[in-house]
Amino acid sequence: PGTAEQVRARLIAAFPKAGVAPSGDRLILTVPVRVTRARRIALDVEFGAPKESRVPVRLRGFGLEGRISRKPTQTVTDRAWAAITWDGS
Repeated sequence: PGTAEQVRARLIAAFPKAGVAPSGDRLILTVPVRVTRARRIALDVEFGAPKESRVPVRLRGFGLEGRISRKPTQTVTDRAWAAITWDGS
């Protein structure tokens, strides 16, 4: 819900310590994670053309935890998706 700028603001607020690299219709966040070997997880957010009061978003999360556990990347990606889909209520 909202515009691409509103979604960007929600994501940046959800990860205040993340590095932010805006690039046109994309936003790349580098989220620090101290608990794992990965040390950081990259979130690649791609925005589509807005439709009414919503904007289509593609979210991809990348980490280096290894094959045994993808939990840190999944946890950070789930948190990002919650920020993206939050409607303010």
